[in-house]
Amino acid sequence: MIEHRQYERSEPITNITGYFELEKVVTGEFSNCENFIVKNISIGGYNLLTNYATTIGKNYNIFVNYGRQKYEFSVRIVHSSTCQIQELPKNVFRPGVVYSVGCEVVVDRAVHKNLALTIIKNDCKSNQVKN
Repeated sequence: MIEHRQYERSEPITNITGYFELEKVVTGEFSNCENFIVKNISIGGYNLLTNYATTIGKNYNIFVNYGRQKYEFSVRIVHSSTCQIQELPKNVFRPGVVYSVGCEVVVDRAVHKNLALTIIKNDCKSNQVKN
């Protein structure tokens, strides 16, 4: 199923505060057929974005812990508008697909409520979390 959304254009983002959170729960399975559920991703919590970094076009690694698994993938900041979300039966996070995430972005006292990311790795990695 493909969900089309209207989006608003906004100025390029250079100063970012806040965190990213997926608009909805994403479920599916990786290419190794392991099921996964990702409820939110806090990028700010991993110190990937700073108030002084120009982030458009930059790449970041994100690690998501779910159960005893740790999932790793890379994203590129694409632009500061909401795009469409493509839901796929397998490999929900896919390279080249723009995913819309909700967040609060402050730019020169103006608040933007969303930012778009695109996955740039060929696949997500699943690593066993060690205690």
